[in-house]
Amino acid sequence: MSSRELASLHERWTAYQALPELTNHWYWRPGWRADRQFYTWHLTFEHQPELDHLVTAVQSQLTLPGLDLVPLDGLHLTMQGLGFTDEVTNSDLEAIVTETRRRCAGMSPLRDVS
Repeated sequence: MSSRELASLHERWTAYQALPELTNHWYWRPGWRADRQFYTWHLTFEHQPELDHLVTAVQSQLTLPGLDLVPLDGLHLTMQGLGFTDEVTNSDLEAIVTETRRRCAGMSPLRDVS
C-alpha cells in the first residue's frame, strides 16, 4: 500500500473512530416483511487476499457490543435493486439478465489500479 493510501486509510479510520454511534442500515423499507425476498445486484470480492487482509485488520479493531461483523465471504457492494421476487416475472428477470449481459459484454474485468 502506498504512503498516500495509508494516509487516506488513517484519515478515514480516525473519522470513523470519532462517530458517536453506529446505525443499522437494515431498516424495513416499504413493502418489506420477513417472508418477502428482493432481487438485488451485488458486486462481490472473492479471491482478493489484499482486501481480506485489510478487512481482517480493521475488524480486529472493532469490539463494539451488538456489532455483527461481515464475514469475508459475505463482503459485497450492493449495486442495484430490481424488485420483489413476487412482483418481477420470470420473463422480466430473463430480459433484465440478458440485457445486463449484453451491456457488460464489452467491459474489461475490474482490476487493481494501485
